[in-house]
Amino acid sequence: MEKEIKVVTRQETFNDLAVRELAKGRASCLCRIQFKRCKLDKCATCDRHKRLMNCKAAMSDFDIERLNHYTNVYYMEYSMNPMAWMSHKEYKRHFAKFFFAVILFLFLLLFIPAIFIGPLDAPINTVDYNNAIIKVIQQAQSQVYDLDGDNKVNCIDYAVMFKIVWDRNYPRLSSHCTIVRNVNWKTEMNHLFVFVQDDTGMNIAVEPGTFDPEIYKMEDVWEEKYDPLYNNYGETKYWLSEVK
Repeated sequence: MEKEIKVVTRQETFNDLAVRELAKGRASCLCRIQFKRCKLDKCATCDRHKRLMNCKAAMSDFDIERLNHYTNVYYMEYSMNPMAWMSHKEYKRHFAKFFFAVILFLFLLLFIPAIFIGPLDAPINTVDYNNAIIKVIQQAQSQVYDLDGDNKVNCIDYAVMFKIVWDRNYPRLSSHCTIVRNVNWKTEMNHLFVFVQDDTGMNIAVEPGTFDPEIYKMEDVWEEKYDPLYNNYGETKYWLSEVK
């Protein structure tokens, strides 16, 4: 006698739809901040942000877990199209940079090889940001010490040492590395780390104190405990000045 196979399906509930729609809203907020349509310091007065946080506060722990998962999924999808989230001013700046880069590339292609380099097939040096980050983490961890004189080696020392080593290794890319602070008492997160911006303008959140240098992204190391909405920027000079 042949075995009978039964397939059980479940229709999407209103709660399922609400969680996914809220995740889309959070993901779009992250993209607006990353690609400079919105400023992070405006979140506290933003009605949209308040509504999102109120909805999250009313959710169960199970739904919050699903919300974090869907937010990561939609963020990865949305961030693949940066121009969709740029302000008009930022879009014009981005287009101008692209146009200038094309003109510069054509100039270099046509004139520089013939005058200085020689053959047109000479190799072009580029930065592999993944390998660069891993290399800097390894060097920073081997050199880290109590930089701020608080009698302990913690995230402050790892983040500052990463910045110091990055600037030493890649001086022309110094502005691509900044120190970031994340304070989120809901998840008991009070942490210092770094942002590394690649050539496409994408910010990579790096945990310099990771146990495995090849697993360094904040979202991979800290998972749901890390919420980018609670990042504080513009403090790089302050933390560097704390070095004794």
